[in-house]
Amino acid sequence: MSLDTLPGIEQHSSIWFTVKAEDENQNRSVLGNSPSLDYRLAPNDLKATPEQVYHVNLTWQGRKAAGFQHYNIYRKAGAEPFTMITDTVTMGAFTDNLYDAPDAGYQYAVQAVYTQGSSDSVFSDIVDIQRFINLMILCQLEDTTIYDSITFTMQGQDTVYSMSFNRTTNLTGLVMLPAVYFGDYVINISRSGYQSIHDTISVTPGNPSWSFTLLSLTKPRLFSGRVHYDNNASTPLGNIKVYLKNLSNTILDSTMTISTGDFSFSAIPGDYRIGFKCTKPSGGINSIDALLILKHFVGIDTLKGIKLTAADVDGSGNINASDALITMRRFVGLVSTFSVGDWIFENPLIVLSPDENNVLIFKGLCTGDVNGSYTP
Repeated sequence: MSLDTLPGIEQHSSIWFTVKAEDENQNRSVLGNSPSLDYRLAPNDLKATPEQVYHVNLTWQGRKAAGFQHYNIYRKAGAEPFTMITDTVTMGAFTDNLYDAPDAGYQYAVQAVYTQGSSDSVFSDIVDIQRFINLMILCQLEDTTIYDSITFTMQGQDTVYSMSFNRTTNLTGLVMLPAVYFGDYVINISRSGYQSIHDTISVTPGNPSWSFTLLSLTKPRLFSGRVHYDNNASTPLGNIKVYLKNLSNTILDSTMTISTGDFSFSAIPGDYRIGFKCTKPSGGINSIDALLILKHFVGIDTLKGIKLTAADVDGSGNINASDALITMRRFVGLVSTFSVGDWIFENPLIVLSPDENNVLIFKGLCTGDVNGSYTP
């Protein structure tokens, strides 16, 4: 029988045993000697449950015998021996804080302590705690195999550990980060002469390595564009002179559009303007354009974009009745050209980036053709 099931056992710290013999005729002997032992009730049914990333909740059952003082709680990580983590608990529950402890399989043991000694220990199942991973991050430069002096920073976005890392690479470009908490991190990678990387990565158990390449700011990139007339058909404008200019309006390069209106330049990353020169004949200017310009002036209709620019035929910077009149005069043949020229084109700021190779679309329009009726 189990001594733990004896009624009232918890009220005593010692148990005596004696034996009396009885024969088949129910003759009984006198009581034999009475040996005794110190008895200490042990806890049982120890459960270990992970909670909230780094806590392990321990609960156990068991009655306390006379002379009970407290519980000793032990913990082991992996193949390490058990070590005591507390001896102040008097109730059947305890929460272990593993915030600063490494990942491992953790096992717990609990024993009751009495004035006359300690009980047997009860053991929990192993609890596997996995929160961290060793990361290897390769920072590369696109035009060389020597990756030194790259600045790398990584900041955790969680509220649990909020880890922060700051490294400078050696020739290999490798950044080795031990015990990184699972979660999202903002990274910044930079080196003089290269485009910086600002990104967010998610560190997960199956993702131990990352690779990033910094693109050179001095290596020429292909820049492509396409020009079309601002009419309903978006008619391509071929055989147009195209100029690549810096922000000081200095011409750096030039080319001609092909029949589809496409063109391209090779230039180092930076800020540019695109200029156009069209020798095609002007067209599409009529009384409807003059009326639309006048309606814009009085607020009945609104012209936008390049068509608004095309309405300023006198180059005054304002759209008014004078522009409508000059457009009408051009339509009836009283004038043969506009003071601002016969063609206008969009001229936005072009930011050429190392990691982009998009085809930008530009619109052209004859001055005064504000309804886009012309097909060049």
